[in-house]
Amino acid sequence: MVAECPIGDRIVAEARTWIGVPFRHQGRTRAGVDCAGHSELSLRAAGGVLPTMPIPNYPRHPDPIETRAALAASGLVEVPFSERAAGDLILFSIAGETIHMGIYTGRATNTVIHAYSTARRCVEHRLDAAWERRARLVYRYLP
Repeated sequence: MVAECPIGDRIVAEARTWIGVPFRHQGRTRAGVDCAGHSELSLRAAGGVLPTMPIPNYPRHPDPIETRAALAASGLVEVPFSERAAGDLILFSIAGETIHMGIYTGRATNTVIHAYSTARRCVEHRLDAAWERRARLVYRYLP
């Protein structure tokens, strides 16, 4: 069992402040943000020390292998889905590719917060059976 993220609740609290912000591919401001930007900025604002993910100018459908490599290079640790906890980053499959990410809020609420292009904004919703089927990987910040 992997230790829980020591700032997981702060990551979730910061992630929630982004709800309603418009989706913008490669966005990194409150004027627009994408799933990677939302995750990175939420972790940083919560006090996490994380180098910028080294995927400059990534396409609309980023390479899943590059994404995993960037997360590992950033110091995040992969954990089993069954051990997910507040503040963890969940990677989801969209159209058969593991290319989307969101922040898990914890078992008490069992929701995920993410900048979702289909909704055209940052949203929070239940991690229901359909989203669980899409879940592929879980990463945790451990300083």
